[in-house]
Amino acid sequence: MNNKILLYYCKEIGNFGDELSTYVVEKLSKKQPVFAKNTDKFKFVAIGSLLNYDIVHSNSVVWGTGTLTRNAVKIVPKIFPLTRSISSLIRRLREKKQNIANVLAVRGPLTRKALLAEGIPCPEVYGDPAIVMPRLYKPKANKKSKMGLIFHHSQESLLNDDVLKKIDREGIKLIPIHRVGNEQIEDFIDEVFSCDKVFSTSLHGLIIAQVYGVPAQWLKVEGEQIHSDDSHKFNDYFLGVNLKPQEPYIIKLTLENILKLSELPVSKSVISTTIVDKLLSVFPYLSD
Repeated sequence: MNNKILLYYCKEIGNFGDELSTYVVEKLSKKQPVFAKNTDKFKFVAIGSLLNYDIVHSNSVVWGTGTLTRNAVKIVPKIFPLTRSISSLIRRLREKKQNIANVLAVRGPLTRKALLAEGIPCPEVYGDPAIVMPRLYKPKANKKSKMGLIFHHSQESLLNDDVLKKIDREGIKLIPIHRVGNEQIEDFIDEVFSCDKVFSTSLHGLIIAQVYGVPAQWLKVEGEQIHSDDSHKFNDYFLGVNLKPQEPYIIKLTLENILKLSELPVSKSVISTTIVDKLLSVFPYLSD
């Protein structure tokens, strides 16, 4: 395994943010990422809201990962069946004393606060690893679109073909979040870079736009909640890179409202190179 890294990420969906983890780790380490299961020992955990009780009480190495909710790393036994639940709880409490993940960096201070509350050591090194992408890939210059629209993977079917055709004629580009492999990762970045501004319900759609200098705004679709606490991971990211947390722009998804989005002003965000340098400095597999 000297030329491979056992990497834990969400593989089943083909979601840009999850697939980006393999891209970043491969480019930085010059080693091949191999998919790890949740139960594998000595795995590496990078991009994603992946931190839970089992990950932090394992022999994992954590770099830039985040929590999905403020209680994500607390022990939460299953209710049924009761005897199995009690047995599992006892086992996990025993393992807690034996195994603690090696946390090198986390996405932001909300994740760090959750870890410290559970007695998990965590340095003040922040940043979603997606922020290093401009050091790894230079996007191709494409024809500009007036606006890019990026949806969370659970929301991509919300627009019908008729609406898609009409917004395309108005210079609004729907940028699909489902991507697999390095070529499609780079295609996604090219498409984001081709836009004058971006509205995104996807965290990594927003991050990629910001780090490549494209004005980007966090978007929420009315009645389409993506998580039980939609704000946690976004605020964790913003605070981790010293940006003022955005208030999401909430939209009822109609053609008229989408067209109005393209007229709204959106500001650029600048992420300090110091934050990126600090995050890279603790990457454990950095190649020469």
